[in-house]
Amino acid sequence: GADTDLLDNCQYWIGEIYYKLKKYHFAIDEFKKVFLYADSNKIDDALYKLSKSYANLGDYNNANKVLVQLVENHPSSEYVKNAKELIK
Repeated sequence: GADTDLLDNCQYWIGEIYYKLKKYHFAIDEFKKVFLYADSNKIDDALYKLSKSYANLGDYNNANKVLVQLVENHPSSEYVKNAKELIK
């Protein structure tokens, strides 16, 4: 419903704010909470930013796992092209 749309969007933007502040550990925690909203339209965005957060921390193993998840589970996402280029 409308409430869920608002909540998952808010949750995503909290992650985005931490990301912009370069507080990547906090960003990771917040982006992961977006996945609690199973029908969220922000899941692919959150996955993409989650992988970038891991990469910024030098955790390329987790960054890769998340990108693979994005490509496999959200093939029509606008981020897939970038994700495929980033997968090592």
